[in-house]
Parts: sequence; C-alpha cells; structure tokens
Amino acid sequence: MGSSDKSEESKQQQQHRRRHHRHRGNKIVSPQIQSHFAGVQDEKAIYKLLRPTQFILYYKRSKAKSLDDLSYSIPLMMGYMSNNGIVHHFPVKVDSRVDGSLFWHVDLGPENKNKQPYFASMSALINFYEGFVSLKRNGDVEVFPVSDLE
Repeated sequence: MGSSDKSEESKQQQQHRRRHHRHRGNKIVSPQIQSHFAGVQDEKAIYKLLRPTQFILYYKRSKAKSLDDLSYSIPLMMGYMSNNGIVHHFPVKVDSRVDGSLFWHVDLGPENKNKQPYFASMSALINFYEGFVSLKRNGDVEVFPVSDLE
C-alpha cells in the first residue's frame, strides 16, 4: 500500500468519524449520547424538552447569585417525564470499584437503592433506559419507578 493509499484511507476514516461522531475536546461523543444530551440547563427548560416517558441528560445550571456562591462542579442529571407529565430530576453518579473501573448509575433515591442497575459506560446506561419499561398497577408504562414519587 503506497503512501497515497494510506492517506486516502485516513481521509475516509476521518470523514466517517465526522459523520457519525462529534468531537468534544479529545473525546468523541456518540450520536446516541448526543440525542439524549441537552447541555447546561435549568430544571424549567428540561420540562419543555421532554414528552411523557422520555428522558434527557443535562448539566444542572447553578442558581448562584454571585461568584462566591458558585460550585466547583456541575452535577450531571437525568430529567424524566412520567406518563402524568411530571418531570423528575435524578442525579447521574459514577462509582469506582476496587479495581479502578468506573460504573455509571442513575440515583433513583434511597427507596430504590437496591433496584438501581450499574453500567460500565454512559452508552450502556442510555441503551438500557431506551428499552426498559416498568408496568404500573394501573397498566401505565414508565421507564423509571416514579409512581411512589407522584
């Protein structure tokens, strides 16, 4: 393979990557995550972005009134609209294991602590909640166990 062939192959790979992934710094963000990410938002804005049984990831905008009140970190959240049109905001957490591996989960509160699945990647977390449903007693379908919260 000549140098022009390698160069052409490299150009094709770059074009493919541009079409299917968006770069954020040194990281590549998959289209799947992009479609479920709203950037930095306040909770009221999330309500306008959702329809029943949809979820979206966002960074929670600070309510600080001055620079002295600003936090040094921005929490990653998952907004979810129930069948009843009520939006719930759950923190997305990352836990590290003894071996150094990281696992993502949605913190659904202490009442659901033992029911929360953990995922090796954000993509796996999104895949799970895209396909998961919970059947309520009245026959309604929910992605998250929010019936006790409403």
